Amino acid sequence: MYELNEEYLIDILKEQKIPTATINKIISELAGCRIYIRKKSSEYKRIISLYKKMKKAHISDKEIISYISKVENKSKQRIREILSAYSLIRD
Repeated sequence: MYELNEEYLIDILKEQKIPTATINKIISELAGCRIYIRKKSSEYKRIISLYKKMKKAHISDKEIISYISKVENKSKQRIREILSAYSLIRD
């Protein structure tokens, strides 16, 4: 886990072209807080989002799982488990 400070957060928000007034308000609201952003939840959201986009393109589950496995550097079985946990596929 990395320890980051407000300067790093400000730089990220500026890169995203967030207005300075909004950045200042965010920093003010979060002052004194310690924030932990879970890696798995954002990772799972990415996997689910990618699955849904590819499914809309009528790509087979087998091809989708294979592709996501390569992109996320996870085993096909682990991708199946994640998608199954969110009831997107049957295990």
